[in-house]
Amino acid sequence: MRTPVKPDKSGALLSFLYNSVLGRFILKIPISPLFSRIAGIFMDSFPSKILINRFVSKYDISLDECENTDFRCFNDCFCRKFRKGARNIDMEDTALIAPCDGFLSAYKI
Repeated sequence: MRTPVKPDKSGALLSFLYNSVLGRFILKIPISPLFSRIAGIFMDSFPSKILINRFVSKYDISLDECENTDFRCFNDCFCRKFRKGARNIDMEDTALIAPCDGFLSAYKI
């Protein structure tokens, strides 16, 4: 079992963005379709490779199971393929299968 990611200052940032007039105004920029398209283009580009090492380190991602680790961009790392047999699917009726790696976080609302 992996160690959960340590909490950072994102709680204060999210509180500002969602609970203040200025924050909600600022939030409109990164959630716009144009911003999303531009970010997608960047993440598919060669310069986005500089983000891979920090992402892998921050989220304790093991690349040992990957077919290839010579990623041309961040999205190649994010959508990486595993070697055959590296991950087996639990076929039990009681198993919950997730199509991705991730951490589950729950917050009191």
